[in-house]
Amino acid sequence: MKANQAVKNKNKGKVPLFSLSLIILTIITISLAVIAPTFFYQSSKTLMNDINATYVVGQIADKDVIASQTFYYIDEKETRINQEKAYNSTPPIFTSSLVEAKLAINTLHEEVENTLDVSQLSHLDKDKVAMYSQEIANDLIEQGIFDSQELKKVLQEGYSFVTVRVPTGYMENWSSETREVKSVVSEKDIEKEVYHLLNILDPSLNYSMSEMITIIVKSSLRPNILLNPFLTATEREEAKGEVLPVMVKVEEGQFLIKKNFVIQEEQIKTIKALRLASVEYSILQHVGRVLFASLITIASLYALFIMSANSKRKYQILTIYLISLIFTQLLTFFILYIFSGKGFLWLDPFLPVFFLPLLLSLVTNKKRIGMVSAITIASFMTLYTLSTVTTFFFIIAISFISTYFIKYVSKRIDMIYQWLLTLLCSTVIVLLNSLITDYSFATILTSIAIVASNISLTYIIVTFVLPILEITMNIPTPFRLRELSLSHTKGLVKLSQVAVGTYNHSLAVAELARCAANAIGADPLLAYVGALYHDIGKQENPDYFIENQSGDNKHTDLKASLSVAIIKSHVKIGLEKGREDKLPIEVLDIINEHHGTDIIAIFLKEAQEEAASGGTNIKVGEHDYSYKNEIPQTPESAIVMLADSVEAASRSIGKGTSAKYEKMIYSIIMGKIERKQLFASRLTLNDLDDIAKAFFQNLIGKYHVRMKYPGDKEE
Repeated sequence: MKANQAVKNKNKGKVPLFSLSLIILTIITISLAVIAPTFFYQSSKTLMNDINATYVVGQIADKDVIASQTFYYIDEKETRINQEKAYNSTPPIFTSSLVEAKLAINTLHEEVENTLDVSQLSHLDKDKVAMYSQEIANDLIEQGIFDSQELKKVLQEGYSFVTVRVPTGYMENWSSETREVKSVVSEKDIEKEVYHLLNILDPSLNYSMSEMITIIVKSSLRPNILLNPFLTATEREEAKGEVLPVMVKVEEGQFLIKKNFVIQEEQIKTIKALRLASVEYSILQHVGRVLFASLITIASLYALFIMSANSKRKYQILTIYLISLIFTQLLTFFILYIFSGKGFLWLDPFLPVFFLPLLLSLVTNKKRIGMVSAITIASFMTLYTLSTVTTFFFIIAISFISTYFIKYVSKRIDMIYQWLLTLLCSTVIVLLNSLITDYSFATILTSIAIVASNISLTYIIVTFVLPILEITMNIPTPFRLRELSLSHTKGLVKLSQVAVGTYNHSLAVAELARCAANAIGADPLLAYVGALYHDIGKQENPDYFIENQSGDNKHTDLKASLSVAIIKSHVKIGLEKGREDKLPIEVLDIINEHHGTDIIAIFLKEAQEEAASGGTNIKVGEHDYSYKNEIPQTPESAIVMLADSVEAASRSIGKGTSAKYEKMIYSIIMGKIERKQLFASRLTLNDLDDIAKAFFQNLIGKYHVRMKYPGDKEE
């Protein structure tokens, strides 16, 4: 009990670490299941290229395309036209330059002084010229003088109006007004404007003074209303951005393309809009996809945990499952990203989803675990909008077939036969799918070739990955167990050399265990290998075990307590030898459990008789003459325990008969039940009955009564 408690305490700290890593891997798995399909279809390449490859403008449509839902889409062409109209209808923006206005006033003062200094006018006329020049210049500057070249360019661009912004006060406050291009004043119009204003101010002014004022004003003024390209571009972009998109409504059931009609560009645009509409998810849809992926992942983890609950490798299996699931999803994303839009009507054959079911089935030797992983992957693939109505069943069918054929695999070379059978069945599935979806003959041939390549590559990868897992994690795959049963380890070779009787006994027990495991649906190969190595510890003291004795009994001169110690030690030594030979933990458990806590009856009886004959009051307890190991925890371990006892007992029967064998087998099984050696093995009474029948058939076949030939001597 202390030893068991120490092991539990030692392993206690490992579970949280595994749990944390499993939680992280689970979150990554769920995230990929949701994000990968969404991100995949947000790519214009994957969304549109496949449509461009399928529908070509000008070709005759080979089938009807009907809207599967009511949706709206933006008419980009009309929207772009409206945006261009808004952009072009925004007039150019001119701004008033205070710097230019100030320079013009300063120049005016200089021109007035210079002109009047050399003139012959009277003092009164000089004041009048100065006053009129100042007043007219201020009026023109306030009205604004435009650059004639900029106005010409505006007219050439088709604008008849311009927007003028003039500062109105502090902090760059501007007033805006729209002016007609024909009504504004440019530097070419200054002379005309001066004459016009002089006629208003003083119609009686003489010609010489009018000319002098005109020359002064014309030479002083310059354009102070200038085109502002930056503000013009900004205003136009804002106007463009305010244009609402033109929406087009497509009703559910509306024909997008009709069979035998020429495909139009507008129709392809509508199909693309339908595809985009189908992958634009609302918040509730995102929540639903997250819940769906979470439910599938957690349910599959729970199923795998239940199936491997009694295995010490359950955390290893779950870790391999999640890592492989993540790898499969990433690979699926990249494969679809590469091949979408290449003209393939059906992308299901490209899906690299058969690796995980096949690998898990071989690693655990449980086809149900592989099938659970296939259902999980198939469910994740339905989240991709490119998936068809048959995607789920296509993945399930091929995955179930590949895992089913594992029952025919016992050697690595058998993987070739499994590969061929899977290819054959996959071809049939592709043909059935093509009949359902009405694909062309060329598409069928292409799909078969792609599926064949996909499955072939899957088997190649599994063939390389499996030995790596076997070595790094010491996993007892069917191939590894078969190699252990055929290519004997150093420990088993030594046992066959120094303990021939034990070795032959182990071979007989292995055969019994294999038959019994087959009878109840347990792992026959694990039971066989476990039985083959169960007594490997007897190589250290072979002469102390009866099957290796040819005459003298080594225990004759030993006390019962010492004999028991030697007998019990073969379990501990067997574990040490098994670890040296790097046996899987499942085989080591069988070595450790094949005697459980059972009594070594012969030495217990001897000790009790010795105590009674010596007249001592010392009580000989069963505890001191019992094994101190764990009782069998698995069906295979219990089968080896029973086969070990049955094979040993069968050798003590002289001339065997059916009645003797049957009575012996059932008495051994009932004895194990009474001593509570089988209650942790998960064997039912029906299982024990089937095991007894398998033992009986094996013994009857092995020790059958031969007919007597003339000349044979009586024993």
